[in-house]
Amino acid sequence: MNSWNDYALQWEAHKSWVVVEDRRVLAANTLGYLECLGHEWGTKESVDQIVREFILPYTRTKNVIVEIGSDGGRIAHRVAPHVSHLICIDVERDMLRLCRAALSHTANVTCLLMSTSSCLPLRSDSVDLVYSFDTMVHLDERTIFRYIQETRRVVRTGGILMLHVATHETTKGWEHFEDSVTQSVTGGQLGSFEDLDSNAVMRMAEHAGFSVVKRSVEGDGNFYYERDRLFVLRRR
Repeated sequence: MNSWNDYALQWEAHKSWVVVEDRRVLAANTLGYLECLGHEWGTKESVDQIVREFILPYTRTKNVIVEIGSDGGRIAHRVAPHVSHLICIDVERDMLRLCRAALSHTANVTCLLMSTSSCLPLRSDSVDLVYSFDTMVHLDERTIFRYIQETRRVVRTGGILMLHVATHETTKGWEHFEDSVTQSVTGGQLGSFEDLDSNAVMRMAEHAGFSVVKRSVEGDGNFYYERDRLFVLRRR
């Protein structure tokens, strides 16, 4: 596989090869578990908790919300019922197609294909909240900073950016990093993680005009809190 489009096409064609990270899911139940692309990563309970703690507290029913990197719609279908308009943006055509199909029953969702990475196809000061989950873990630091800058442009004053990044500050994150070294994973390889420390994220936020409202901590068993870092940033 050379791209996330390839991943989406193969996922759609047959799922027998897909590795489900939730070890409680038996191989015989994999097909039923994979309701949309993305369910193979982490656990559904962990994702529910993240939406509940890092996205929904900052939304209102009249809000316009943007998701950067929507995979198969696993976050979007949790968020859409709570907002006026959800805009799902992706650079991968077939990922976006699967997201659109998964949300076809939802009238308040728009799916937009980005033509260039990190340049959001939105007007300035036009949205209330932007979130990105399980996407920027794969991006280099410069690209992440460009996305933060672009988000600063499109969100209204006081608007929110929820950001999810990979790190080896955490115990599980370090184990994941060491495994990638052992397996000779290289930067830019499909699915590779690009680790950041919290100070780097907070420094980028500060220079882009955001204040840190909240960040995740280890300790409660959430798959992503234990391995990665999540931030809520507010535009100044």
